[in-house]
Amino acid sequence: VKVDLPGLAHGIGLYEVPFVVDMESVISCVIFQVRDESCCINNCHSVSLPGWRGFCEPHCLGEYPDRSDVVDRRGATRLSAVHVDDILRLLEETVEVVQATLVSRQPEELHQLSGSYRLDARADSVAVAGLVEAGLSVLSEESGFTSSHNQSNTHIAVIDPVDGSTNAARGVPFYACSICVVDEVGPWISTVANLANGDQYRAVRGSGATLNGAPISVGASPPLANSILAINGTSLPPGGPRQARMLGSAALELCLVAAGSLDGYVSLDVDGHGVWDYLGALLVLHEAGGVAADVQGRELVTMEHRHRRTICAASSQALLDELLEWQ
Repeated sequence: VKVDLPGLAHGIGLYEVPFVVDMESVISCVIFQVRDESCCINNCHSVSLPGWRGFCEPHCLGEYPDRSDVVDRRGATRLSAVHVDDILRLLEETVEVVQATLVSRQPEELHQLSGSYRLDARADSVAVAGLVEAGLSVLSEESGFTSSHNQSNTHIAVIDPVDGSTNAARGVPFYACSICVVDEVGPWISTVANLANGDQYRAVRGSGATLNGAPISVGASPPLANSILAINGTSLPPGGPRQARMLGSAALELCLVAAGSLDGYVSLDVDGHGVWDYLGALLVLHEAGGVAADVQGRELVTMEHRHRRTICAASSQALLDELLEWQ
């Protein structure tokens, strides 16, 4: 196999920094990893995940590098045992370090590279490092699957550090850090934080959803013709809602449905969302009484990095059925 390393570096946006290539041969394939810091990837292909419905074997990228030079995490939460309060505190700390990263961003980090921004990569770096250090494995858009150093902890944090990064880059105050911790049953605890105004949506499975500590629930559900929807996509089919909003952050838009500000959410961008885009908000929506589905009927909860979904959500099953038929 021949690899044009200079061309590869340019293609993935590493042409301004040194990078390291690690390879591990296994029975059926070769693990090929490119990153800006060296690390050990031995046995990273052998990561196993809980066997509940919806989990698939992730694409493994090995251990995440130590980024203590970027963020001072002295006093950060570490999970010796997994409790709801500890998880919530850890998620809040993660939101804080992501927020600090955005505040200190440099002008060049607002430039887009291959569908994402440099600010995405930097926020991902600090967020994933802290979660792994605390004892969680992580699935993220930017860095794929990162295994926890704590092999006894099977919990996985699904994270999009900056959902709505174009809004963040352009100064539109509607972008979020979305994190959902998944256990052997499914989505367990989530936080979706509006990084522009500090609003925090939280949900714990079976315990309801809150906005800034106050309980929230979906609103009265109108028929489609009278509904106000958030839309992801460029064109609307005929016979749709009374009004539509295209706000640029799926996580926050789903949370607005959960809080009763919107009646539903529709993605017209076929297979446009990875699980990190919606899982945190999906738990908030569910705990607030809302419903959601993939338009093709596929499982929304998946730990496979390559899987994409077309999500549709509503304040009631009746409206969701209308939305699915309308699409």
